Amino acid sequence: MQKFSLGIVLVPFFMFSQNLFVTKTVTENSMTTEYLSEVNTTNGNIISTNFFSQNNNPSLIQSGLEYDNQTNSIFSFSQNIIYEHDGTNFAPINSFECLTNAPLVFREIIHLNNRIFATKLLNTGGMNYELTLFELSKIDNLIINSHTWEVTIATNGYGSTKSDSTNEIFIVLGNKLLKYNILTEELNTFTLDGQNLGVSYKGIIFADNRLFVRKDDYIGNQSVNYIIELNKNNGSIISTNQLTSNFMNYYPSNDLVYLNSTKEIACLFITDYDNMILKYNITNHNESLLMLPTENNNPNSTENYRELVSKDSEQSLSNTQIETTTVNSKIKNVYNLLGQKISLETFNQVIIIEFENGKKIKKIQYSN
Repeated sequence: MQKFSLGIVLVPFFMFSQNLFVTKTVTENSMTTEYLSEVNTTNGNIISTNFFSQNNNPSLIQSGLEYDNQTNSIFSFSQNIIYEHDGTNFAPINSFECLTNAPLVFREIIHLNNRIFATKLLNTGGMNYELTLFELSKIDNLIINSHTWEVTIATNGYGSTKSDSTNEIFIVLGNKLLKYNILTEELNTFTLDGQNLGVSYKGIIFADNRLFVRKDDYIGNQSVNYIIELNKNNGSIISTNQLTSNFMNYYPSNDLVYLNSTKEIACLFITDYDNMILKYNITNHNESLLMLPTENNNPNSTENYRELVSKDSEQSLSNTQIETTTVNSKIKNVYNLLGQKISLETFNQVIIIEFENGKKIKKIQYSN
């Protein structure tokens, strides 16, 4: 018989490895090949490059990469087709096309607690948008559920992030912050600062149980960039930190990723001449730049860096890397990923343990 102690529970301290990857497309002879390269987060050098996908139509190349630690998979999409790749060797595992009566092109996909969601964004005139959130089935390729909201904005920008611990999806659309709970299906909308087209919110990230957005202010010919921490409950500003790096003539990605081991937010900036990754530390507010190398010397082909993906995000810790500090407290509650209370003696699935000191960990227990 297996016994459990409900008194003092010690969770060991674990070391983390950095896993930051960048996608790059190379087009030659009407064929576009996409590669996934591991980046040295100290100097920007490429550690390894792996084939990811190939298509003779550049508009159909895969994008929206997202790592899921529960399956060790990287999910991506092209229009309304979702792909799953092995998270170690990046080989394709599975793909499915979302079946609808009308043509459907996703804006992005979100993998949250073993459920797949996708968004569609439609401009209905001026600064008015129709945002639709779909839940998709991997079994029969159908839409399980969908919600559509009308959103009127006063600024530019887009981005999304998720919180596994609270089952919430956060979307920034212009100066509107939308928070959606996948269990209660409740939507809350908050208005962010900025009432003109010179303001742009380009990216949002849930990191270390905190919520951040990247904001650009275009003043004359200058671009002033900020990392802003928001209250995840009401969208109010907690702190505003102006970036000192010069990003004039750079085109930033709307995607922010998080490196949990170094407590850094990363964002890709690209031009026709060079490419760099901005890293911003959410603890000490230091920023640094990594210049990415240009590896293609073939004048008959073109290469483009596209987006970042992290296997070291807060939501991407393996089941043995759940907590970086030692928990010394009594257990208060045990939940499954749906938020339902369960017994501690639950095996072969991820459980969430809540302690009386407020800390939570995820773990998996295997029956012998």
